[in-house]
Amino acid sequence: MAKLLGVSRQRITQLAAKPWFPAPVARLTMGAVWELADIQQMAAETGRTLHPQALQCDTEGDTNSAAGRGDRGAKVSTSKVSASDTTRA
Repeated sequence: MAKLLGVSRQRITQLAAKPWFPAPVARLTMGAVWELADIQQMAAETGRTLHPQALQCDTEGDTNSAAGRGDRGAKVSTSKVSASDTTRA
């Protein structure tokens, strides 16, 4: 989420407390999960720029990513984003 919005994880926490920020659809152990469409709508309404390249999964040579490990449980989909999706380097 942080990379998608171009901010830090700490800033996501601050933004999520704002009344205009969409409510998460779930709160998991790993963090909050939002509908991508809700984030896109919020960005359009508030004039924020989204960085869609943050949703790309580049796992070549990345053994720490879910896809690089062969896991089927990748956290980014085309419909939902989580607070931790885009914060791993």
